Amino acid sequence: MGKNIVKRIVVSGMLIAVYVILKYLSANIGFDIKINLGLLPILFAGIMLGPIEGVMVGMLGEFIMQMMTYGFSVTTPLWILPPALHGLISGIAALLSRKKGKMLYDRPVLLILTSICSAILVTLANTGVMMIDATIFQYPYTFVALSTLWRFLIGVASAIVAALILIPLCKAVAKTGSSLIAR
Repeated sequence: MGKNIVKRIVVSGMLIAVYVILKYLSANIGFDIKINLGLLPILFAGIMLGPIEGVMVGMLGEFIMQMMTYGFSVTTPLWILPPALHGLISGIAALLSRKKGKMLYDRPVLLILTSICSAILVTLANTGVMMIDATIFQYPYTFVALSTLWRFLIGVASAIVAALILIPLCKAVAKTGSSLIAR
């Protein structure tokens, strides 16, 4: 295994740990709606390392959170998919931006829009998983309906905050000349 691959695995592992910590430190505001910045390490992995690493950070980080919070259930594989979308979308956007000759973090408006689109798609995916979960475990759909608007608003707000944090963070990492950055 090449030295660069080992570094990428180690960095991805650290980002998974950061994801778990940020998700664990979330603020619960009712209806099981939580505010957190767990998407930050996923977006960072997608933008700086690529879509594969972004997907892995999202899936493995959420898998660990699921195990810590609920244990394994029939719907666990479904719950780990939405966070992976953050990494996939940000990673693809970063690749497309690089093909146009500019890094995504050097295009703040595009980065913020990518983050918002990602949050909307993830909220839609989570809503679908909640509907499946409600059907399997027979809890009321009203819970899903009542929380959807709030989850969209919080998801978009979190995405904007995360994007604003990512811009200087990615630029600082890029200045180090790290060989890990997907080019």
